[in-house]
Amino acid sequence: MYKLLQLFIHIIFNHRIQWIVPVSFILLLYLPAWAQPQFRGYLENRLFVTFLNNDFAASHLKNSMRFGDYNRARVIMSSAVSENSSLTLAVDHFTYHGYIIQQLRQTGTGGDSTATSIDQRIAVDRAYIRLYFSRVDVTIGKQRISWGRSMLWSPFDVFNRVNFFEPQEEKFGINAFRITIPTGTISMIDVVFAPEDRLDKSSAGIRALWNWHGVEFAVTAIHFVHPLFRQNIYGFEWKGDKEVGIWFEGAYFNEKPFDSVILLPANYFRWLIGLDYSFDVGNGLFIMAEYTHDESGEPDKTRYNYSHLFTGRRLLLARDYIYSSIQFRYSDLTSFSTTILSNMNDRSVFFMPGISYLIFPDSELRLGMFLAVTERGTEFNPLPAKDPLNRLGNSVLYAWLKVYF
Repeated sequence: MYKLLQLFIHIIFNHRIQWIVPVSFILLLYLPAWAQPQFRGYLENRLFVTFLNNDFAASHLKNSMRFGDYNRARVIMSSAVSENSSLTLAVDHFTYHGYIIQQLRQTGTGGDSTATSIDQRIAVDRAYIRLYFSRVDVTIGKQRISWGRSMLWSPFDVFNRVNFFEPQEEKFGINAFRITIPTGTISMIDVVFAPEDRLDKSSAGIRALWNWHGVEFAVTAIHFVHPLFRQNIYGFEWKGDKEVGIWFEGAYFNEKPFDSVILLPANYFRWLIGLDYSFDVGNGLFIMAEYTHDESGEPDKTRYNYSHLFTGRRLLLARDYIYSSIQFRYSDLTSFSTTILSNMNDRSVFFMPGISYLIFPDSELRLGMFLAVTERGTEFNPLPAKDPLNRLGNSVLYAWLKVYF
């Protein structure tokens, strides 16, 4: 049994993804009768109608329309390996059709793939062993590391890239060792080491959390390595939740590029403040808003460097943003939501309304849109010369169906 566990950990950290699934199922054969695995997951289809902003003309609407969809089957297996350990494995199978395939050819598929064709992909999203000791928990393998309070762009959430269209969507895990040390009933220390083939390419972080008079505090230090640069990040955060939820996060970044010809060293602050509140209206009304300031962002839209988005150096380009959301639960089956992402420097806006309906208790249909409300030449509607492949700022209508099991 322990030889199999060693093999499982070895293939995770040597990126031999194709062996994780078969070795995991071999592990299951050795489990005792009381530790039978639990399976869950979902099937979903996402249909998109994309309106290309560079080619958009109301008089010739069909010429700017592109259709595409993808299917996703996600299976999550979890089981106790022993009384003091557990195993979790999550595997996704994607199939792509239509315009989405063209977008993937432009940007790359992302994640770990064992598929040879761009029209489908198999990805191991989670694959880790968790060990429980009397005073510490240890997690080894591919896992999600999500630090910070912000739903969207916490300065401490650097290990897994966020999609601002879907901040609550699963983010691909990373290979890491994680040690969690409870220091009290409502306090803990979290340590993460994400290894690569060399120590100077590896990332690591430590985070201490505690609660004082109903307010949660945290201090964080991270050494993060990107293919283009390395960062040292030091910061502080707090969150209170009395009548109104309110939170603050602030961090200092010391950034050094690997190639000083392309990028320059940078030192800057990022901070955000947010609030939320729930109203006793209907079946529930929830509002939230968050303001983010990033000193490294560019306040002048004429100086945006869009290549930073495509290389993954930045998630967004400007300096000041507001992210807000309103969610209204009309009934047990139906809910409405509207999300707005606003660039305060160039006044460009992404408007994202949607409606969700529970067809059955385990089946959900969501209809909505991503609508760029802005003039040409802004971050969310760049000039064709800045975005020749027309990857940014396109408006989208979508229909998503998800069935859980």
